[in-house]
Amino acid sequence: MKYILLVVVVAGGIFLYSKKQPPTVVVSNHQELFLKLDSSSVSIDEVKEGAYSFSKFFCNDEEYQTSGGKSVTSCLAKYEDFKEMCADRIFPDSSASFSDKKQVMGLLSRYTKCVGAST
Repeated sequence: MKYILLVVVVAGGIFLYSKKQPPTVVVSNHQELFLKLDSSSVSIDEVKEGAYSFSKFFCNDEEYQTSGGKSVTSCLAKYEDFKEMCADRIFPDSSASFSDKKQVMGLLSRYTKCVGAST
């Protein structure tokens, strides 16, 4: 009887512990990147995914692009041409992780400027 009680207590503890863990956030765009930063740090690969998404977001904003004298098509073409080079320059340390939103926003801003998505 006490073994059954022990199993129930252990199973209950595991269940409660698993409920306290923050949900795992998979970063595939810049909104999810900042959502994850609210609860944990992010890897450089996640920052890169956010930067790619952030740049495409700016490139696809027709009003923003035309206000700067560009077009969506030219922005996306420049983005594709400079995507890898800018990633290598701005994200050289493949083992870095970040927990500061200002630092991550600075990296995203530098990347979008490098690929020509923003001014």
